[in-house]
Amino acid sequence: MSRPFAITVAALVTSISLSSCLARYHNLPAVNIGAAAPSKAYAKLYYHVDDQTRDKASVALAAAFKSKSPFQDAEAIEAPPSQGVFVDVSIKAVPEGHTAKVYRAISYATLTAIPCWSGRGGSDLLYEVYVDGRKMKNFDYQIRRKKVTWIVLLPVAWINLLSHTEAEAFDATALQFFDDADPLFRTAITSAP
Repeated sequence: MSRPFAITVAALVTSISLSSCLARYHNLPAVNIGAAAPSKAYAKLYYHVDDQTRDKASVALAAAFKSKSPFQDAEAIEAPPSQGVFVDVSIKAVPEGHTAKVYRAISYATLTAIPCWSGRGGSDLLYEVYVDGRKMKNFDYQIRRKKVTWIVLLPVAWINLLSHTEAEAFDATALQFFDDADPLFRTAITSAP
């Protein structure tokens, strides 16, 4: 067997065995997955999504502000303006526990022949609402991920295609925020000069 062929086979076996995991997001408003956007009842919203990684999930969250908010226009800016409604979103990654990380390293070293699992990782989202430059209220949401990795799960790894993605979880949280914050939006906009 030639060396390039052996390297290719080893890379293929490694990637297949490491994809033998099942992941599921929970503690999220699943009723909002794929839900329609609310009616555009308000004129303008300013927002900021504070996430340095700009991964798919945070990009989905920014897209939700643009297309699924109850505002006709949504503009990304850095800081609260002196006039209008502003929402600042902070995304904090919640790492897996130390024990899960150790077991995951052992599992990967054995090409997932030894199983590992975690139920603690995910993200905390903090939505801070400002009206006319003044902070009004915080809305906290927690998204958690349960994940199990084991070579035996490879035949059923397709189930991940039926599970919610992290981007869908962030999108659902944004829709829940728009619903939860609607009374505040209504009050702020009707009391504006």
